[in-house]
Amino acid sequence: MSHDARYCTLATVAVLLLAGMLETPAVAQRGGRGGGGGGQTGLGPGGGSRSGQGHGQANGDRQRIHATTPGSGPLAGCDGTAQQARDQARDLARGARRSQFDASAARRDRDRLHQQVDQMLAGYASYRQGLDAASASRIEERQRDLTASSDRLRQHLVALDGALDVADPDPARVAEAARSVARATRDWQLHLRELGSAAGS
Repeated sequence: MSHDARYCTLATVAVLLLAGMLETPAVAQRGGRGGGGGGQTGLGPGGGSRSGQGHGQANGDRQRIHATTPGSGPLAGCDGTAQQARDQARDLARGARRSQFDASAARRDRDRLHQQVDQMLAGYASYRQGLDAASASRIEERQRDLTASSDRLRQHLVALDGALDVADPDPARVAEAARSVARATRDWQLHLRELGSAAGS
């Protein structure tokens, strides 16, 4: 082989080797990014799983809330009337805090409140009468809790009557008594929902 031919061959080999050396880091870098991307893809299902768990937990919370709030069935009417009674008691408390307290209007609101409480308690009593022995036994503890809550509510209503059934009612006393009735009604409502969940109603 001539001197010029050997020179050209060596030059070609050198160029090829140089090209290979320059290309190798780039390929490695692309491979690294690809591996990183692959790693991220591998993490994707995990991330997706965590997201799915979060959605599952949120859905579970909504289901539990829905389950404890009777939307239909024999206890739904009791729950709705309890909410009306609670709103009535809070309205009475707000009215008592106004600068111009109207005792006659407050007594009328109190009378409506009594009617609502009587209605919700009568609805619950009707529900209890319709339970079979197995169902009644399953929610016996919840029934005791609700009965105790009913007694407390009645006591707060008696206190409200005492605050209003005087010649010159004290607005502050009326407001506090009405707030106590609202809180007791809320307590009764929560116990009712717990009972409904335990009974599957």
